[in-house]
Amino acid sequence: MVREKAPNLPVSVIEDFWSDEGFLNAFVEVGKSLLEGQKVDHVLFSFHGIPERHVLKVDASGGKHCLKSADCCERMTEANAKCYRAQSFQTAHRLASKLGLARERYTVSFQSRLGRTPWIKPYTDIVLDELVDKGVKRLAVYSPSFTADCLETLEEIAMRGREQFQEKGGEELWLIPSLNSTPAWARSVTALARQAESYSPLG
Repeated sequence: MVREKAPNLPVSVIEDFWSDEGFLNAFVEVGKSLLEGQKVDHVLFSFHGIPERHVLKVDASGGKHCLKSADCCERMTEANAKCYRAQSFQTAHRLASKLGLARERYTVSFQSRLGRTPWIKPYTDIVLDELVDKGVKRLAVYSPSFTADCLETLEEIAMRGREQFQEKGGEELWLIPSLNSTPAWARSVTALARQAESYSPLG
């Protein structure tokens, strides 16, 4: 639309910024006080889901890598460099590292699936029950797919997710706020815009 209205206007697009230090540090900043102030047993990184077919379309190996094994997203490779599920796992791992979370202290899941077609797994609503079964009583949830709170964070996680978790036997579920209009995120967006022409998500 921008190019149609102003064909001579130079436009730079950042396709993904999951590895950007400013983006990651902003999420660490918004969650750190809650994680330090509450006795949290576990952290769930719940990302928005997408249909599996979308992941398969960007498999650079010609269908030999993505969703072919349980750990296909644990490392970034040339095959899954554009895979949203892999990028989500890497975002979670990097955030966890910055927060000082050992691998057994956090889980990655995907929310908001629709329809009958398979969506990327594991599903957040199922993981919530599984965490209670494993003894998790006090859970903090990040939703790093969203840079602003919306129905899928406030209603799906903070309300329905919390109700489900407590009905299953959990004690408390906290939604860590999204980046919204925090100063850290404003600084990060500004920095991303300034380096848009040279930014590399794998750099």
